[in-house]
Amino acid sequence: MPRTPLLLLSIFSSFFPAVRAAAQLSPLQVEVNAGVWLPSADLSGVMDVEGPASGDASFGVHFALTRGRIIYLLGFTENRFACREGACATEASFVSTGWDLGFRVSLRESGLIPWFRLTGNAGVAQTRLGGPGAVMIESDRGWGFEVGAGFLVPLATRFALSPGIRYGRTDMDFPSQGNLETRHMIVGLAFILGF
Repeated sequence: MPRTPLLLLSIFSSFFPAVRAAAQLSPLQVEVNAGVWLPSADLSGVMDVEGPASGDASFGVHFALTRGRIIYLLGFTENRFACREGACATEASFVSTGWDLGFRVSLRESGLIPWFRLTGNAGVAQTRLGGPGAVMIESDRGWGFEVGAGFLVPLATRFALSPGIRYGRTDMDFPSQGNLETRHMIVGLAFILGF
């Protein structure tokens, strides 16, 4: 019976070298992000579409290049959101798709790795205005940014998970409608695969 704690400790400690080795992901990676877009402020700036927003899905794919503790990111993100039912003068739903360019900084090199990131984005939004017989309009290119933080959880030498949260702001101009301002949080999980 006295050997049981030693056996458990031995098994438990053998896990740490595997995690340390798994943290050494290859320099080139692809990240698939899935999450939820949550409003942090009301929609504003577009006639008849001002008021509380409702959250929906967020999805993205990014390529990452690692140089030391800095990871450079390039990819795209698609966010879906809408006016909360009955909150705006006109029923509206949005699909915003944008290109992202930025970087992530790892605060450690092994084990559970905290990180923070900053990205700029350029994108367009397609909007469905009204109920039955809705009109579809598209914005001109808009600009925004996101800042975020999270953890990298290495599971194998070429695979990791990365939960995180991001705050973002985007402004998109709809001709003859106005400039749509969005403020949001994205809570998500990234699946990271190294090459």
